[in-house]
Amino acid sequence: MDQEVYDYLYVADSVFEILLTITTILTGSYSAIALGWFTQAVGQKSTPEVVAQATIGIILALIFIVPLVFILFVWALSKFRKSLLLKTVAWSGLTYILTHDFLGVVAMLVLAMIFLEIIDDFIVFIGIPFILIVPPILGAFIGYRICRGYTQVLTFDQNRIKYTAILTVISLTILQSVIGIIYLLFS
Repeated sequence: MDQEVYDYLYVADSVFEILLTITTILTGSYSAIALGWFTQAVGQKSTPEVVAQATIGIILALIFIVPLVFILFVWALSKFRKSLLLKTVAWSGLTYILTHDFLGVVAMLVLAMIFLEIIDDFIVFIGIPFILIVPPILGAFIGYRICRGYTQVLTFDQNRIKYTAILTVISLTILQSVIGIIYLLFS
């Protein structure tokens, strides 16, 4: 393996680990907020509202935690098995989750400005397509582009990488949508 290829693999893996740390911190903060609703409900007298609040706290935390745990396991498996498909799943999923987390930060700022009546609440409806469209597109595109660079070492069909990246973001979107539907059923 020549030095340039080795450097690419080293840098790509190092960047992944740094981005995974950032994503874990952001996801942990969102999960802590959601689980805070659960802990507030635990000390109260049991009523249907309290049970609903506790359940919603758990479900919202799952929306953030489940995809992250999935990506952690896939990345670990990709390191053990040296699998390009698993690396593609990990990169696509990480980009998807990281984009969601950054959009969450922006959404919290927008919600704060709405509560302070700095901006109109109509802006929320404009932002919904960004939340639904941007993370899957970025996840599939960046996951594919980065993992295409791994093919300098492994001979691999480019279409398999592309379809794996697309399938990964579709799966994560469906997973989060199902958890979101469960959330809506309990709220």
